[in-house]
Amino acid sequence: MADKPEKKRERIEYPCTVNETCPECGSAERHGQRKIEDLVEDGVIDEALFPKGPTWALTLIDPAKGIVISPLAITKPKVPIMNYYWDTCVDCGHTYVNIIDFRMQELEIPKMPMQMPNQGRQSPGYLGG
Repeated sequence: MADKPEKKRERIEYPCTVNETCPECGSAERHGQRKIEDLVEDGVIDEALFPKGPTWALTLIDPAKGIVISPLAITKPKVPIMNYYWDTCVDCGHTYVNIIDFRMQELEIPKMPMQMPNQGRQSPGYLGG
């Protein structure tokens, strides 16, 4: 058998717009986007939380490799995240992806609370009667 020639695939630049309108009916009206606009208008959420609409975030971590978090590290570890911005058409009900985005997200490492020395105080222990 002859070997198949290797196809060189192009890398995709992110973010990439998949559908600006519903692929089924062409409508630009979307349920999630409308609700987000209502919640922003009512002051329930900040506009910056969902700038592109509802999202599914997929964390791309190899469980075999794990993530090393050291409290002594100078830089924070980064995790690859793929975001799928999706919505549902108001006119026909079709759910579809609008935008796909990729980023390396820094992990926030919680600071360990420092234990204060007992400073000579006794713990209350058992207070019997």
